[in-house]
Amino acid sequence: KCALPPHGFAVSPDGRRWTMLPDVAGVPSGDEANFSFDEKAHLFILTVKRGGPHGRSVHLETSKDFQTWTNHGLMFHADDLDQRLGRKMIKARFADPTLQQLVANDPSRYNVDVYNMGVFRYESMYIGTPTMYYATGPSADGTNTDGFHLVQLACSRDLKNWKRLGDRRPFIGPSRVGGGAYDLTGMIGPSNAVVRGDELWFYYTGSKYRRSPKRADTDNGAIC
Repeated sequence: KCALPPHGFAVSPDGRRWTMLPDVAGVPSGDEANFSFDEKAHLFILTVKRGGPHGRSVHLETSKDFQTWTNHGLMFHADDLDQRLGRKMIKARFADPTLQQLVANDPSRYNVDVYNMGVFRYESMYIGTPTMYYATGPSADGTNTDGFHLVQLACSRDLKNWKRLGDRRPFIGPSRVGGGAYDLTGMIGPSNAVVRGDELWFYYTGSKYRRSPKRADTDNGAIC
């Protein structure tokens, strides 16, 4: 099964040939969404990007049958503490030459919001991997912003009340420049983790740039 907001939902017998469900309406979303299945509760979980406090925020939709979806509204968003911590994080990054530097740096445009958030059940709780986006200034064409991602960790018992873990420090943070890594600037957390014995393995998207600098490497993204 596959969720493709805002276009709709699809099913496949083999993961290669997909058929859109004609009678299931799409769920409104921006360009980021995460989809998982809670086997114990037999609940499909879909988190989508919509507006909220400080910008991008996470809204929750669930379904028991993959046909009828319930909108639970705003689920997770950045707050004033994120803004205070974010300004410190941005300034520290610009002061660290071992980290990939951003193209834009305009303190008047500094902002922290939630780019997306994977949510999945593990044992008796839900684990969330909110990707926090730290905007550092406007893009050259003025249509978006430059900035970087950091993936945090959160947990919940009911999908509604979330506890930030690790004092909001990065659960997945950037690699240093010069080591051949891809996750220098952009990190997008997974919809779910792979269970390996008593471990959870997190496969995530890594990219070298948000806005490409001069002489940017064209080989700039990978699964990490």
